[in-house]
Amino acid sequence: MNPSTLQTICQIIIVIGILFTALGGYGSYHFGKEIENKKITQEQIEQQNERLEIVSLLRKHTERIKAIRDILLFDMYFTAVTQNNGAVEWPKSIEGSSFENYYPDQDSIKKLTDNIPLNKIRFEEKNWIYRLDRVKNQTIPLCESTLKLSNYLTANETSLIGQLMTCDLFAKLEDHKKTLESGTKIANENITFLEPEIREYLMLTEKVDKEILKEITNK
Repeated sequence: MNPSTLQTICQIIIVIGILFTALGGYGSYHFGKEIENKKITQEQIEQQNERLEIVSLLRKHTERIKAIRDILLFDMYFTAVTQNNGAVEWPKSIEGSSFENYYPDQDSIKKLTDNIPLNKIRFEEKNWIYRLDRVKNQTIPLCESTLKLSNYLTANETSLIGQLMTCDLFAKLEDHKKTLESGTKIANENITFLEPEIREYLMLTEKVDKEILKEITNK
């Protein structure tokens, strides 16, 4: 076999080698991407399954937060209406004693707090500071339990629950309780002085209801 033929054979071998190298490189890239995509898809499926597992618990917590808020609103309206001064009436939109879908506006909240005497309370609490403190003691543990699921919550869910847990009303109640427990009386005759904090609390619980509870219930 002459040198020219050998050279040709070698060149053909080199070309074949280049083709195999190219095919090997493409195959490695292509199948590597498929493996990565399958891995990402599997991770997404696992995340979705984990999310589904906590949705029932999230619904349970937010339903309880809403129920606490609804009972508080009923108590507030009951106290204000039974002053019998005509300043506050039962909301026309509610059915019976259910405040489930009632969200008072700023003027309604102001009128309510103007007509709720600090020391007139339906239950065993001494006054409205302790009644609202019961709301705090019921709500914060629910918020804490919910935030333990933060790896599976949306950013908005985490933010709203965190804001509710640390709202100004709960912080102010601690200060007012210390005042009362020191033997000092709170001079205010009604709870108007708590109106901004109560308004914020009601606004946050409304968002929890509309942006979390109704969102996960309707899916």
